[in-house]
Amino acid sequence: MPQITKVFDYSGQFFSTTQVIPRGTTKLTMHLWGGAGGSGGSDSAGAGADGAAGHHVTVTDLDMTSFAGVKFLGVAVGGGGEAGGSGNDTPGGRNGQSLTGYSGGEGEESGDVGSSGSGGGGGGATTVTMFELGQAADTIKLAIAGGGGGGGGTGEASRGGRGLNTNTATSNTPGTLGENGAGHTGNGGGGGAGGGGADGGTGGSGAQGDAGGFGGKSGSNTVPSGGSNDDGNQITPGGTANSFYATGIAKGGVDGQAGGNGKAVLIFTLEGSTNFKVDGAYKEIEEIYAKVSGVWKKILQGYHKVGGVWKNVFVGDIIFRGDSAAFGNNSGGATSGTEGSGGIPTPASIPPQDPGDDFRPPPTIYDWRPNPHTASGYSKAPPGTGTVQSAGTPKIVCTMMNDMYGFGSFRNKIWLRQSKNLPPEYQQGYHAIFLPLVKYAKQSGLANKCVRRVLEHIAVHRTIDIRQEERGKIHWKGRMYRKILEPICYYTGKIKQWRANK
Repeated sequence: MPQITKVFDYSGQFFSTTQVIPRGTTKLTMHLWGGAGGSGGSDSAGAGADGAAGHHVTVTDLDMTSFAGVKFLGVAVGGGGEAGGSGNDTPGGRNGQSLTGYSGGEGEESGDVGSSGSGGGGGGATTVTMFELGQAADTIKLAIAGGGGGGGGTGEASRGGRGLNTNTATSNTPGTLGENGAGHTGNGGGGGAGGGGADGGTGGSGAQGDAGGFGGKSGSNTVPSGGSNDDGNQITPGGTANSFYATGIAKGGVDGQAGGNGKAVLIFTLEGSTNFKVDGAYKEIEEIYAKVSGVWKKILQGYHKVGGVWKNVFVGDIIFRGDSAAFGNNSGGATSGTEGSGGIPTPASIPPQDPGDDFRPPPTIYDWRPNPHTASGYSKAPPGTGTVQSAGTPKIVCTMMNDMYGFGSFRNKIWLRQSKNLPPEYQQGYHAIFLPLVKYAKQSGLANKCVRRVLEHIAVHRTIDIRQEERGKIHWKGRMYRKILEPICYYTGKIKQWRANK
């Protein structure tokens, strides 16, 4: 029997047959790969986490006799999710697109304090559906290969969690759309997105403190009777030994790369054929043309009536028409993940790590309270009774940011190295000025938030300049803040000492 092979690569469109499945179509073989998840963005703990591979679904000689001459056929190839970025409030990776309602979710942005990685986008599912005129394109879901989950963004304490090849179904409507990742209220990585599929995958959560976000789950599959599926292994998709597979298809994104796009191959087997004799041997007719108005036109299908029933005698090709309007989603479904928050990261609160990825614990946290009888003006207090500070000399603004957002222990260390060379008057003045401001900034309200933003901005750029100074360089914005604020702190401390002595 004659066969017609149709190969579909990702093009940003939904393709449907221009007419019903040709009469005489007896069997259909399908090889499908979903779009893969994108990697998360990087931070000081390392590269962003890997995205999960797109799923593979295959079936040989599926019986199509009951659908031939009755149903239209549609194919949508899922796109790979984009990678997350690095920085402050950096958007996550865009979602991999598919038939409307089957796209992946969007990776979530990094925290709004400091610099961390955002989550990778989820891959779009690859779908083969059937429908009749006036019906939805996915009325009959013949086969679906789920899209891969996006990798989580990385923080200072840990890398993000990789996108997961397994599925946890979203409870959203539509249930076929991958969820967006969850964000972070302070310094930390964004969650990876879920992949689209028969059941869309859930989005990853943010972690505690300045740590990496969790990876998203992949979408699930629809496997026809007699078919099989392979969800892949981490970034490597199933079906790589298939002759139609090409390098990069459905491969999970790594090191800031997008996930690989999916692919679909459909092989139609038809009962009808037309032959003619050449030199005593019958040859199958592969193409037939007819002249219309002086122009040769290719005949795609030919039929004749037997016993009142039209029988297929020739099919030269099966034509599919592209439709962009039935393809794509602006975003994924609402996340079921938990938003990341401030605090101290612990191994129990971060995503599972690959072997060799080190957890970077923050320094010990103490409580402090004002004490005029010490050189610094402060002494250790029982937990919960004073102002939370890191070990060593109190660092009011930097510690507020670490306490509220997981600002990052390495910044505290930079401040410690610099402050130990300053006279005690600076420290006393710093405490006198900034303790009340921090107390005010921690309260709710618009004015309080504005003060908090100003303090955070100053702290970030001051830290950058101190670090640049250690390298013989200058960060001009931070240097300006230091030239203005450090003398003010010093003379405030001198006045405070003079009053105390008096």
